[in-house]
Amino acid sequence: NFKTDKHMKKLVLFLILLLSPVIIYGEQNVTVETDKKAILPDSRTHPYSFALRTSFLFDIMLIPTVGAEWRMNENYGVKLDGGFSSWGSNTGSSVQKIWFVRPEVRRYLGVKKNFYAGASSNIGEYNIYKGMVGSIISDDTGYDGKFFNIGVCGGCLWHISQKIAFDFNIGMGYNKFKYDSFTKEDKTRVYKKKNKTNEFFGPTQICVSLVWKIN
Repeated sequence: NFKTDKHMKKLVLFLILLLSPVIIYGEQNVTVETDKKAILPDSRTHPYSFALRTSFLFDIMLIPTVGAEWRMNENYGVKLDGGFSSWGSNTGSSVQKIWFVRPEVRRYLGVKKNFYAGASSNIGEYNIYKGMVGSIISDDTGYDGKFFNIGVCGGCLWHISQKIAFDFNIGMGYNKFKYDSFTKEDKTRVYKKKNKTNEFFGPTQICVSLVWKIN
């Protein structure tokens, strides 16, 4: 039962934290042309067609990530992120093997198109015991399994220059985790639970990313 497995609950919350948005609303300056009263575009937030990105939360936890976004026009964008980690081994004292992909479709909003809403999904696998990620979840329990989620998302871009911006993002929706839990004795896995499944509605991703606009 999900509610009775405190270590699995920590795992789910941690993966949600990694996968990939907290929306930070900042005061936006608007330039108005005195004679025409027209709102002028800000060069820092002018629509772009292509950008590269990486997630700080994954990178800090030694899960290198890279992503790209294609802005089809001023209002719509398609984004794909991915991450991979392969530290340690099943027979060693710790293991951290994680991969994921995260597609997302966005509709940009507001005068300067700094805010957005859309739909996203995450799919991947994990095999963790101690190490950078596993030690946060549990001192003596490892997890080996798959995850999937799908839902809605939203966030905002905070531009610090014409080329560089921070992306704050959050998502909500359906989550599904399949896993085996285990511990180790003399470098041998001793399984606690096998073929467990947890499904729930809640946060699907929270992330802060660095964005580099190519053009």
